[in-house]
Amino acid sequence: MFTSLAAAKLLAALLFALAAFPPFTVHPGKTDADGLPMTSATLCVTGEEPCFPLSRFKPADSPVEYFFALKPASEQIQLDSGGSLVLFWGTYTAGGSGILTRLALLEYGEGGRMVDLLPDVFITEQGERKIWKLPEISNLPVLVTADANWNPAEGESHFSPHLFTVWGYCFDAKTGKYARRLQYVTSKKYPSLDDVDSISVLEPERETILQKLKAGSPR
Repeated sequence: MFTSLAAAKLLAALLFALAAFPPFTVHPGKTDADGLPMTSATLCVTGEEPCFPLSRFKPADSPVEYFFALKPASEQIQLDSGGSLVLFWGTYTAGGSGILTRLALLEYGEGGRMVDLLPDVFITEQGERKIWKLPEISNLPVLVTADANWNPAEGESHFSPHLFTVWGYCFDAKTGKYARRLQYVTSKKYPSLDDVDSISVLEPERETILQKLKAGSPR
C-alpha cells in the first residue's frame, strides 16, 4: 500500500500524464574495425532530436568502458491509462562468449524528453527478462530479470545448469523512478545454454516472485 496520501496523488498524476509513445526507430552504435562497440545504440522519435542513447557503463574494477551498440531492439508497453512506455535494449561484447545487455524503460515526457525510469539493469547471455502487469503489486508494469550464478568451484561449466539470481523492479511513486524491490537466489538449478536454446527461469519461479513481491508491499 502507499505510505502516504501524497504518494498516491503523485502516482495518479503520473499515470494521467504518461502519453502514448510516438513512432520511433532504433539504431546500432558505432563499432571499430574489429566490430567492437565504440558508442551506444540510440532510440530516435521520428522527426525529433535529440535521440536517446543507452548509457555507457564502466565497472569500478575494470579499465574497460562498455558501450551497448549491438542488436538494439525495443518493446512498446501499453498502459491501462492509455499511455505507453518503451523497453529499449542493446548489447556489449568484447568478442568472446560473454554478452552484456543493458535495459532502459523509457517515458516520453514534456517537450519530447525521453527519461529512463530504471536504475542500472543488465542481463548476460544467460539472462532472461519479462515485463509483467501485476495490479495487485504495482499500478505500473513490473520488470523481472534472472541471471545465472556460474560457480566453477562446484564443477560448473560456463553454460551448464546453474542457480539463478532473480531481481524485481517496481515503480516508486516517491521518486518517480523504478527501484529494486526483490532479489533472491533460486533454490534449484535451471538448464543453461548447453542444454536449451533460451533461458526459462521466470515463469517457473513466478509464484515465488509474486509471494516475495507481495511480502515487500512495493505498491
